[in-house]
Amino acid sequence: RNAFGFDPHLDEITLHPASYFPYHEASMNLTFQGKKIHLLHRQTGKKRIILFNGNELSLKDEKNGQRKNIASIPVSLLQTENTIEIID
Repeated sequence: RNAFGFDPHLDEITLHPASYFPYHEASMNLTFQGKKIHLLHRQTGKKRIILFNGNELSLKDEKNGQRKNIASIPVSLLQTENTIEIID
């Protein structure tokens, strides 16, 4: 959970991945509120993007400035099977 930054809440999933990831690629599968989620983190040497089911999410910084490049996914958008890709 910590390296991927997967932070589930009742109404949304917040993603705040670590700024450094020690592997070229890693993935995990989980179930949240009965929905399957495949999480993939990949190093490419490019600027971070986060994709949810193929669509790029907008990234923001928290107001207090502690976490950078975070994204949120409303639970209402979850399908039966989902993919979240973190590409750095």
